[in-house]
Amino acid sequence: MRIGVTGGVGSGKSTALSIIASHLEVCLLKADDIAKELMEDKSLLRELSEAFHQDITDREGRLDKELYGELIFSDKKNAELSDSIVHPRVWRRIDELACEAEAEERLVLIETALPSESFRRLCDFIIVLESPSGEREERLSKERGYTKERFLDIQETQLSREGFRAYGDYVILNDGSLEELEQRILKCVDDICKSCKRKQR
Repeated sequence: MRIGVTGGVGSGKSTALSIIASHLEVCLLKADDIAKELMEDKSLLRELSEAFHQDITDREGRLDKELYGELIFSDKKNAELSDSIVHPRVWRRIDELACEAEAEERLVLIETALPSESFRRLCDFIIVLESPSGEREERLSKERGYTKERFLDIQETQLSREGFRAYGDYVILNDGSLEELEQRILKCVDDICKSCKRKQR
């Protein structure tokens, strides 16, 4: 079974995943981590370079992160072009890894901050983490040293509350203590597992 976990920056996705992983044997697949791994692939770098009509690699043939960042953050069309090339590869790789884990009868957790129809199709159920904007900003300031401006810049690139909810089968509000979040997330996963078992009968 595949459970997707998503939500805005600072909503508590990583904490929720850690809670689940501490109670169940899982295969955790983070879309951002998979994307970073794929950006080391030479064929993908060549495809991106051809799409941008300029070499985006450094002298060692690796991704020139500074140049790539300038390209995609300075022009929305460049960002969309990059996404159209990179994202399909990310979801294909996640599907491959998920299939391997399912063959071992492990629960698969798929995490992303950028839900899409591809993400929706890959998951049996999706959990959306929500947290008040002020709490998310404070959390990221303490844990990652984010400034208010950085938080707002990232939030601006993500979906609205309603946008995230449109992908969710379950919504968990992270507005209390760690213990409260643990209770809510474990109850949600338990409900999902029970629902899945009923469907299999």
